[in-house]
Amino acid sequence: MKKLTRLNFSTGCLLSLAVLVLVASCQSEKNQLTYQKEAVENALKKADSIPISGLSALAESLPGAAEQDSFFDAYIPSIYMRKGLDSLAAVLPIFEKLRGEEIFAQSIIFEHKGLAHQLSGRFDSAEHYYGRSISIWENTKEYDKYAKALNARAALYNSKGNLDQAMADKFKALEILQNALDKPDDLTAEKKEKLESTMIEIRAFFGGDYFKKKEYQKAVDILQTPTAYYLEKGNIRMAALCLTTAAVAYEELNDLPKAYESCQKSMDLLRPANVQSQLGISLNNYAKLLQREEKWQEALDTLKVAKVIFEKLNNPVALARINFNMGRSQARLGQMKEAEDNFQFAYTLNDQRKDYPLLLHVCNEMVQLNKRKGDFAAALNFQEKANVVSDSIMNGEKEKITKNLEIKYETREKEAQIIALKLEKHLTNQRNGWIAAFLLSLVGAGAWFLRYRHRREKALLEKDLETQRLENEVLLANENLNRQTLENAAHELELHKSQLEEFTALMLEKNTQIEGLQSQFEQIAHPGESNPVRQKALDSDDVDALFQTSLVTEMDWQIFQKHFEKVFPGTLGRLKIQHPELSTAELRLVLLTKMGLKTNEIAALLGISPDSVRKLKYRFKKKMGVSEEELLNSVEE
Repeated sequence: MKKLTRLNFSTGCLLSLAVLVLVASCQSEKNQLTYQKEAVENALKKADSIPISGLSALAESLPGAAEQDSFFDAYIPSIYMRKGLDSLAAVLPIFEKLRGEEIFAQSIIFEHKGLAHQLSGRFDSAEHYYGRSISIWENTKEYDKYAKALNARAALYNSKGNLDQAMADKFKALEILQNALDKPDDLTAEKKEKLESTMIEIRAFFGGDYFKKKEYQKAVDILQTPTAYYLEKGNIRMAALCLTTAAVAYEELNDLPKAYESCQKSMDLLRPANVQSQLGISLNNYAKLLQREEKWQEALDTLKVAKVIFEKLNNPVALARINFNMGRSQARLGQMKEAEDNFQFAYTLNDQRKDYPLLLHVCNEMVQLNKRKGDFAAALNFQEKANVVSDSIMNGEKEKITKNLEIKYETREKEAQIIALKLEKHLTNQRNGWIAAFLLSLVGAGAWFLRYRHRREKALLEKDLETQRLENEVLLANENLNRQTLENAAHELELHKSQLEEFTALMLEKNTQIEGLQSQFEQIAHPGESNPVRQKALDSDDVDALFQTSLVTEMDWQIFQKHFEKVFPGTLGRLKIQHPELSTAELRLVLLTKMGLKTNEIAALLGISPDSVRKLKYRFKKKMGVSEEELLNSVEE
C-alpha cells in the first residue's frame, strides 16, 4: 500500500513537472514571437531617419533571417509610396545582396522587381518576375504570400488593360485563402488573422476592378467592408485607398455629397500620416469634384498643392493629369497663357506615353482655347490632331476586338483538339479491350465486333457533329466581326461629316470676322480726310490684320476638299474626269451646293457677291445644259 502511494505521488510530480515545462515553453515561444515582431517594427521606424545605404547594417542587426525578410517585405512598398521609383530601385540590390541566396527571400525580390518593372512600363519583364515569385510560393504552405503574389500580378494585368485576367488571378487568390481557412487544424490564431487580412485586401482591390468595368454601384458596395476593417485596424494607406476609389465611384453615380464626403475622409487620414502619393491623388479627385460644380478657383488652388506633391515624388504620369486639370480651371478663369502652357505639357507627355484617351481630351481643350483666342489656324491644327487620336483609339478598339475573337477561336480549336485526343484515346482503349476479348473467346467475336463497329461509328459521328458545331461558332464570330466593322465604318462616316461641317463653319466664321474688319475700314478710310480719329483707326492692328489675311486661302480649299472626299468618296475625282472643262470656281460651286449652303454663304466662301453667285449659276447651267445639282446627281449615279 505504501509502495502504491509513493508510486502515485512520483507519477503526479512527473506530470506536474511536464505541464510546467510545456507552459514555460509556450510562454517562451510567445515571448520570442513578440520580441521578433517588435524588432521588425522598431527597424521600420528607424529606416525613415537613415539613408538608404544604411539599410544593410540595420537589417543585419535584426534577430534572424526571417525578421530581415519581414523588414524588407514591409519596407520596399512603403519606400516607393513615400519616395518614388528611384528609391525602390536603390533598395532592391541591398536586399538581394543580403538575402539573395535564400529561396523565400528570392520570391520577395522577384515580386518587388516585378513591381519596379511594372512602374517603369516594362510589362513583359514585370510579368516574368511575378511569375517566378508565384511559382516559388505555390510550392509552399505560405498561402497568404501566394495570394499576395497573385494579387500583385493582377495589378500588372490591370495596367496592361487585361481586366478579365486580373480578376481571374484575384479570384484564384481568394480561393486559395478560403481553402486554407477551411483547414483550421493547420492554423494558428496569428496565421488565421493573416489569411483573413489578405482576403480583405484582395476584396478591396476588387472595388477598383468593378470601377473599371463601370459597375460603380458594385464598387461602392464591395468597398464598405474593407474600409471599415482598415479604419478599425488603423491601416491609413489602405483605408484611404478604399475611400478614394469609393469617391470616384460616387462621382460617376452623380452622388456628389457622398463623393465629397469620401474624398474629405481620405485627405483627413492622409495629411497627418504624410502618405504623399495617395494624398496627391485625393487632392486631384477633390479638385475634379469642384470643377464639376464650376468652382474653378478653388479647384485650381487644390491642384497646385497636388502638383507640388507629385513634383517632389518625380511622378510624371500624375503630373500630366494635374497639369491638364489645372489648364481646364485656368482656361475658365481667363488665364489663357498659363492654361496653354499646362495643356502643352500634358500633350507632350501623353503623346510620348501614347495615352490616347487623355490626349484626346487635351486636344479638344486646345481647340476650344484657341477658338476663344481667335487663333483659328491653331484650332484647326489641334482639331486635326484630335481626329488622328480618335482614329488611333478606334483602331486600337478594332485590334482589341479582333484579338479577342482570335483568342476565342484558338481556345475553341484547342478544346476541339483535346476532345479529339480524348476520343482517340478512348477508342484505342476500346480496341485493345476487344482484341483481348477476341483472344479469350472466339465464339463471341462476331457479336463483339459488331458492337465495336457501332460504337466507333457513333463516336466518329459525334466528332463530326462537334467539328460542325465549332465551324458554326467560327462563322458566327466572323459575322459578329463584320457587323462590328460596319458599325465602326458608320461611326467614322459620321465623324468625317461632323469634321466637314465644322471646318465649313470655321471658314464662314473666319470670313465674317474679316468682312467686319473690311466694313469698318470702308467707313473710316475716305480719301482727303485727315481726321486724327480716323488716322488712328487706320493705324490699328485690325487694319493690319485685314491686309495680311485673305478670305479663304488655297490651303483652306485643300483642307475642305480633303474633308469633302472623306464624306463623299470618289465624287470629286469623277467630277474632274467626266467634266474637265469645269473651272475652279464652277467646281467649288458644285461642292458647296452639295453641302446645302445658301447663296449668301457660297458668296462669302467664294469671295464674291450673292448676285455674282446667281450669275455664276446661270452661266453654269447655260454652259453645261444642266444645273449644278443635276450634274452632281448624274456623276454620283
